[in-house]
Amino acid sequence: MARSEAQKRADKKYVETHKGSRKKFSTEFSTTEAEQIDVILTNYNISKADLVRRATERITQGDDLTGYYDRESGRIIHPEPSDEE
Repeated sequence: MARSEAQKRADKKYVETHKGSRKKFSTEFSTTEAEQIDVILTNYNISKADLVRRATERITQGDDLTGYYDRESGRIIHPEPSDEE
């Protein structure tokens, strides 16, 4: 079904109004890892964008996420407590 001229004008106005308000953010995972992430996010009803927002918020609040993930094994690592603390 063809769009009316009014619909086309409304579409154009919408695009112009929201131009530059969004930016793509993408990354790549192995197929297995991506499937695991999708299952977990679906089970917890979290969008991919919300996952990034939540992780970013945790980092800004002082949670050192980098200290817990071993890239080589792909596993979460819980470091031994330090005597210096």
